[in-house]
Amino acid sequence: MDKNNIKFILVENEGVQLGILQKIIERIYKNSPIHIATTAQKGLEIIKTHGENAIIVSNLQLPDYNGIKLLEQVKELKLANCIYILSMKEDNDQIKIKALQEGVSDFILKPYSFENLIPKLRNSYLLIEAQFKVVAFEDKYLDLKKSFDVEILKIKDILDSIIVKRIPDAAEEIILIENAATWLCERLLTKKDNEEKITIINSSKLVKTGRIILDDKTINEPVMTDGRLTSQDMTLIPETNNLIFSKIKGYDQVAEILKHQYENFDGTGFPDGKKIWEIPLGSRILRVVSDYFDILKKEKNSDKAMDTIVNEVKRLYDFNVVAFFDQYLAETNKDGSKQEVPMAITQLTEGMTLSRNILTKAGFVLLGRGTQLTVENLSKLKAANSQEGIVGSPYIFDIASKEERTKVE
Repeated sequence: MDKNNIKFILVENEGVQLGILQKIIERIYKNSPIHIATTAQKGLEIIKTHGENAIIVSNLQLPDYNGIKLLEQVKELKLANCIYILSMKEDNDQIKIKALQEGVSDFILKPYSFENLIPKLRNSYLLIEAQFKVVAFEDKYLDLKKSFDVEILKIKDILDSIIVKRIPDAAEEIILIENAATWLCERLLTKKDNEEKITIINSSKLVKTGRIILDDKTINEPVMTDGRLTSQDMTLIPETNNLIFSKIKGYDQVAEILKHQYENFDGTGFPDGKKIWEIPLGSRILRVVSDYFDILKKEKNSDKAMDTIVNEVKRLYDFNVVAFFDQYLAETNKDGSKQEVPMAITQLTEGMTLSRNILTKAGFVLLGRGTQLTVENLSKLKAANSQEGIVGSPYIFDIASKEERTKVE
């Protein structure tokens, strides 16, 4: 924006004072447009059209209504870079307080003079100029960020192409990991944590990158089995991730997440032996999800793979992540013979069968998958929920068969 876009709007009904005000502004700010109104209503009409990037000087006493009421209406317009100066004949603290509450920027006492006007106008003018610089800086920053993001994507594409060539099914698995990580972020983070969510999702897309250092024999092997390294070569993965991403500006948090993906929840993992909440949330999420898909390749059965994960909560895995990931699998299990549906605890009844484990917020498996609900375990569930709470929602098998659901659809 050019500084000549700064305008003056004078809402003044006293002819002599208006003339003095106008001449002083014309003398100091020769290239700035000046708009004049002698009533509040006319002033409001001008402000609606020219109020952005404008310094408004309004008399307190106007023929139709006063300058404070005019300011109330101006506020509703939500104009950018609009500075409101109120002129008064008397220095009245009560009026000043009310005007400040409404958002007035400054005050000028009448009669207008060169000495009392110039500091007020100069400060307001400089403030709008500063806002122009901020906007210009933000625009430049966004342009640089777009350019930077393009370069990052190029690097990612190169790394992806290397991984996909060496691990044929990597592309499909990375998409599955990213989808799961995105779903988990929605449950484990709040709206104000949007930046962390983006970082975790970006990390999930790069979860296989560190494997480029491995030879063909080990590149597709699980990094850890039963919480222990499958081979010493696997220590190269977090080192490689850290080496690559810590050097890329803006990806230091991604580097941190990928570096600590193989820490065990009890502190026995690597590379730093971090435990519990010392481990970044993104690392805990990627550990559960990527381990699940590694186990699934071997077991060929989702329930067995998930049982392996659940049996290691609190030793290897964050139980919150495990519980929600189990529920994510329920949400995405659309091809099973039985539909899985979430239920409120108050909706559960005898005879229903749990399709997923129920974990407490203390990290214990309260009721396992396949449990048929009875009076006793319903009572146990309700008591646990009121005392310590459960993670997420209970999921049950829908009593309708797949064929019956198809007919309804």
